[in-house]
Amino acid sequence: IPDYSKGFFCNKVRDKIDTPELEKNDYVCDPAHTHKALCDLRHDVTTPDSYTIFPGMEVGPVISTADWCPVASDQVISCKDPDMKRDHLSLQGEVFGPDSRCFETTANNRASLCLQSNCNEETLQLEVTMNGETLICDKDFKTITFSTTNSYHGLVQTPMWIGVDCPRLAAACPSFYCPGNCAGKGVCNYNLTKPKCECFNKNDTSVGCYATEAKSATEPDIELDDVSGGVDDVSGGVDDVSGGV
Repeated sequence: IPDYSKGFFCNKVRDKIDTPELEKNDYVCDPAHTHKALCDLRHDVTTPDSYTIFPGMEVGPVISTADWCPVASDQVISCKDPDMKRDHLSLQGEVFGPDSRCFETTANNRASLCLQSNCNEETLQLEVTMNGETLICDKDFKTITFSTTNSYHGLVQTPMWIGVDCPRLAAACPSFYCPGNCAGKGVCNYNLTKPKCECFNKNDTSVGCYATEAKSATEPDIELDDVSGGVDDVSGGVDDVSGGV
């Protein structure tokens, strides 16, 4: 997966989604990092020639609404649902709840984990917590490493380190960068140290250009001067042609 689409799309082919033969590492994070799910990429799915992503391979996504790009959309598990912690596919160190997000990790051969996290809007950093330890994501796709132990029947065997891939921060913490994409009423200036919305209405200083009222469907895009009488009066401005033929 190229860097520009990393975190949005997936490339794990999975054909047996209706069987109990699922492995924990079959799950990947969805683009918003609120869920983990199976990639919808399958064998023997025909895609239009102009949308072929894997030339020479008879694979394609089940869902076509993302321009035939494969996404994590099958058998969704919400990281924010506390009841999911009882699911048989949950892994050691996972926490399900309103403060959790999905992270790709090195655990269990690249399994995705739901971990507690916090978007710190003062530092513009994503704080990730696992087994009581908190580490910082301050860059897209940075790898942070948690130390833990591998135990058996309560007896510590060996130390273990789990690498966690930081997500694209704009996807996991959209409030960091121009919330709501400036509501369609401005542009995001990414050249600033802290990117912010520059609203089309210069009087709108809200963080997401929320103070600008949306135009109604019948309202013109620009204001026109009153044109009543704004053109020459042409009444009688042409020769009277009555009887002119």
